Amino acid sequence: MKVLIVSFWFPPSNVGGAIRVGKLARYLVRHGHELRVLTTDIAEDRSLPREIPRKYVYSKYRPRKDWLDLLWRYFGRRPESAVAGRAMASPGGGRRLSNPALNWIKRHYYALIHIPDMRRDWIKAVVPAGKRLIEEWKPDIIFGSAPPFTGLIVAGHFARRFNIPWVADFRDLWVGNPYYGFWEPGWRRPVDAILERLMVRDAAALVTVSPIRAQHLGRRHSKAAEVVYTGYAEEDFPQPALLEHHREVLTIRYTGSIYPGFRDPSALFAAIRLLGGTHRERVRVEFFGDSGDEVLVLAAHHSVRDHVIARSPVHYRCALKLQMEADILLLLQWGNKRDEGNLPARSSNISTRAARSCSLATSMASRLG
Repeated sequence: MKVLIVSFWFPPSNVGGAIRVGKLARYLVRHGHELRVLTTDIAEDRSLPREIPRKYVYSKYRPRKDWLDLLWRYFGRRPESAVAGRAMASPGGGRRLSNPALNWIKRHYYALIHIPDMRRDWIKAVVPAGKRLIEEWKPDIIFGSAPPFTGLIVAGHFARRFNIPWVADFRDLWVGNPYYGFWEPGWRRPVDAILERLMVRDAAALVTVSPIRAQHLGRRHSKAAEVVYTGYAEEDFPQPALLEHHREVLTIRYTGSIYPGFRDPSALFAAIRLLGGTHRERVRVEFFGDSGDEVLVLAAHHSVRDHVIARSPVHYRCALKLQMEADILLLLQWGNKRDEGNLPARSSNISTRAARSCSLATSMASRLG
């Protein structure tokens, strides 16, 4: 079978969404299917192994200049354009400007130019490239994965234009995302809801990562959604080292971003603070990611700053090694019913690692699956 994957993120870009799609591509090639991939290659961290031949991958993307950022620089202000398009990935949209009027302008401006999301400029490059590819090599099926949801719009466009069945893979929900609306102005919801319905109405199948999200998609679009959990590749993990059973310091590790007020380690920090002096001195929490400042602020707020270490992001293989060597792996969830059914990709790594030691989740007491 000929399969065309459309996904903005794909190896070697070391981002969470690329891992799921990259492993699917490897599986298809290993089982004898013909494969092509329309994607980008813009991530700074390019350490995720590309496990299919490079000739199968077509990547081209040139984001447009952000004139608002240029204005901020001209007037001596710190550019903050990145926060505007991250609503799906960063609850609350990051820092806001201190001036309410400027913040209002910025919020609505970015909401207007980032429909459906901040990767919309990819359409200009991927549509011509995909058209040429499909005219030479027509796939039997198209698999689109999101976010960003620009990828699903592109996949649906090709499916309609060339009369090819397609599958929409929702790694995260769009309008139904529990974090939707914390940055987007109110007028965006009906716009995005219409776009989502139009986007998937002719999809042959919907796919998502948990039963609760599948139920949501089924209700919203009146069609069944299949569940494909985000798994893990056992062979990617290094062999566990022989570690001493009784170490003086208990090491708790977390790899990834935190979202203060949503998914953050406040509950863990509060618990450590309650420990007696001797026990507290034997606990160390290490964070590897891009949220070091936020982590340290929270740690100081709970008076456990001396027990917390924040480090820069690490490459894919290094992250797996660090997970294998930790005493406890930390999984952060938002303690809100709206976040039911959210299964972060790192939870699959924790599931395989948990058999070798322990995992710790801060989450709501109700269902995740």
